[in-house]
Amino acid sequence: MSESNPLLTISLLSSGRSETIERCLSSFDQIREKIETEVIIVDTDPGHREDVQEILRRYADQIIPFEWCDDFSAARNAGLKEAKGRWFMFIDDDEWFFDVTPVADFIKSPVSDKQEWANYQTRNYLNEDFSKYTDAWATRLVKLNKRRRFIGKVHEYITGIDGSPYLVDAMVGHTGYIFKTDEEKSKHDERNISLLQKAM
Repeated sequence: MSESNPLLTISLLSSGRSETIERCLSSFDQIREKIETEVIIVDTDPGHREDVQEILRRYADQIIPFEWCDDFSAARNAGLKEAKGRWFMFIDDDEWFFDVTPVADFIKSPVSDKQEWANYQTRNYLNEDFSKYTDAWATRLVKLNKRRRFIGKVHEYITGIDGSPYLVDAMVGHTGYIFKTDEEKSKHDERNISLLQKAM
């Protein structure tokens, strides 16, 4: 990234997933070649594993240590606060772009001047061989302004969005709904229920 303000800030939550983090970060390579992009990583990993840290340092323009407080919005807002891009995109370390160039093409195009936000698709894999999945449009790309803020302890979203989204023909894969055991799935569900109860 140059010293001038970038066109895009990519903000990533890292939770220490060594098996997926590099796949996520390397999927940004094409967009970084096409437009000025900064990558901000909010590091929520309490153990700060050295193997993961080495990967983060290789790809990040800025790493923000964040003490996890059972609040996804607080973590997202830590990255949003430091963002300098004209556009802001957020992602998790268990996601990756199949082809990120449509995002770059959109941001470079005159169409983006008239848009406030855009959606791309998420493919949520449900098993380890990727044979089962669901697809959904996700609001993960917004033009920055002072009204933007994340709210919600879980399944967080951005406030201050008006009008209709532009649909970008890009897709990310997501492995966060693949559970090896019923116990693993139960722990995930219990965490979300607990966060929702706190929010209420």
